Amino acid sequence: MSQLPFESQEAFADAEYAFSPPEPERRRLGRRSLIDDPSLHNRRDRLVQIFEGFWGEIGLALQRVRRPDDLVTVFKILEGNVWDDFISAFWTPSDHSGSARALAKIRFEYRQMGKPMRVASEANRTAYDRLQHARAALSQEANRRERKLIRKEFAKRWKEARLAEEESKKLNDRDNSLRAQLKLAEASFTRGEIFRFIKSKRYELNPLNLANAVAGLPFMAWRQSVLRCTKEESLAANGTQYVVFKAIRYLVLTVKKKNIQEFVNHFHAGVPQLPSRYRLARGDLAEKWLFLERALREVYRMKLHPRALPFEITKTYFRQMRVQTHADILLAQRAKLQG
Repeated sequence: MSQLPFESQEAFADAEYAFSPPEPERRRLGRRSLIDDPSLHNRRDRLVQIFEGFWGEIGLALQRVRRPDDLVTVFKILEGNVWDDFISAFWTPSDHSGSARALAKIRFEYRQMGKPMRVASEANRTAYDRLQHARAALSQEANRRERKLIRKEFAKRWKEARLAEEESKKLNDRDNSLRAQLKLAEASFTRGEIFRFIKSKRYELNPLNLANAVAGLPFMAWRQSVLRCTKEESLAANGTQYVVFKAIRYLVLTVKKKNIQEFVNHFHAGVPQLPSRYRLARGDLAEKWLFLERALREVYRMKLHPRALPFEITKTYFRQMRVQTHADILLAQRAKLQG
């Protein structure tokens, strides 16, 4: 009985372990196109809520950025607190070019991988099935001549399966590499556009305008995002948290803080008298005066620039409420202001 070359015999010995069934072909993303208006507006409204909720942490810091990469530190506060995947680009470090041209080049190459990967995946699956059939034939009884032919065919199909698997793996590795590059390029592009929006000074830097500029990134530039978002009013804008910030800012602008007690007294008297445009904040701050007073005293001792006071007070106020105890709740009920 003729024998296969020694190398082929080794292949037979390891054949059961050399190949595993090809994993099901993953569903590939199709060519990315501009977001339709409903999706864009949904993203904008979600961003408005996020920015308003963290305006005390990021509002002033955004005004102070000097480079696009400074935004990584600013938005890092959102990590672990916000679970929207597209927002992770704000704080993902990247040394990749943030130009639109570089991003378009990677996207084009990534899209081009689709067809070769499908072809390679199908070839890998076919080669695996053919190898399985040959293995089944090899395990069955046959005369000497037939068994020789079966072993020869098995060796051929084993080689085919190995090459098909290697080609498929090579393309998958390239696809994963492009995906990683795309993520980094999108992060750089996104931060570059946010930086351009901030430095343009064409719009007031507030949560709604920022959300309008950011919602379309990284699929379009910030100007196009603003133009499309402003076609429909945001129903999510000016929620309670941002109105609280604006009310605190209003009171800070009118305070004459000779000492900490006068600072607190000014707010104590001013909260019930807030103008009607701050009515959402008026009730909230009056009911939770205990936490506002604590925030005022804590922040006053920091001796901050007046410009920073509304942001720091707002941040400290909401932090106080997040860690309140049962005793705090009881004390807050006793301390609430009567309008």
